[in-house]
Amino acid sequence: SSVTAGEHDAVISWSDKRVCGYAPRHVVKIFSQQLNDMPGDHEFWGSIDLFVSPSRTHSYFLMRFAPPGCRPHFYVVSSGLDTVSYADAKPWAEREPILGYWSSPDRGLHHLLMVWPQIRQAVPKAELLIFYHLDRFIKDLSGAYVAGEVAWRARILENFRINAPKGVHVMGALPRVKLAEYQKQTKVYAYPLDTVSFTEGYCVAIGEALAAGARVVARPEDAVEEVYGRSVRWVRAGIPGERFREAFAKAVIEELRG
Repeated sequence: SSVTAGEHDAVISWSDKRVCGYAPRHVVKIFSQQLNDMPGDHEFWGSIDLFVSPSRTHSYFLMRFAPPGCRPHFYVVSSGLDTVSYADAKPWAEREPILGYWSSPDRGLHHLLMVWPQIRQAVPKAELLIFYHLDRFIKDLSGAYVAGEVAWRARILENFRINAPKGVHVMGALPRVKLAEYQKQTKVYAYPLDTVSFTEGYCVAIGEALAAGARVVARPEDAVEEVYGRSVRWVRAGIPGERFREAFAKAVIEELRG
């Protein structure tokens, strides 16, 4: 192929380090890694000239996967968003008190649902729209044969789905264009962000919320504070538990009220 023949000055691979390993020595080899792990293939690490990562925090995490003696070079390039999709968003002051959640259910959704009655009582017209593959997540991870923290969270979510509180709407996984329409109407994006392992090396979900004109309340975990800084209202209340949930609910209520 053109890669092995060395017909180009540089080779850029997005997901497979082996592509860089096949290129001749004189070709500059760049590997862009957006995911949160790089298992196996230790023999190809030394052949890569530059790793591209969406955040500094993410790059530090990926260094753990490097083989002994390898000192990889990283360059941070933030991910991009299709902001054109949000150009016609409704002005924030004209939006209904809609609360949104459109990330993986295992990243703290159970905390939000636990305090939903408190939020709804304070803002009676509030509605919570939950997107993503919630049903599939529950089905795959809530079975009796599954153990651990993620399974425990899945069972909590299953109980909420069966006994859905008033004002909670499970929207499912929608096409991006359709999701953007809902995002442009969302007043607050609530993201408790309680991960069981390093998960958010960039967090497109928060970026989409901000691009759509929503206010964001989130927990500063992984790389999100590095990436979004003062654009987000961070809830710093220690390890997620009752104290954190109370502080998170208070912040969400205040943002919904404007």
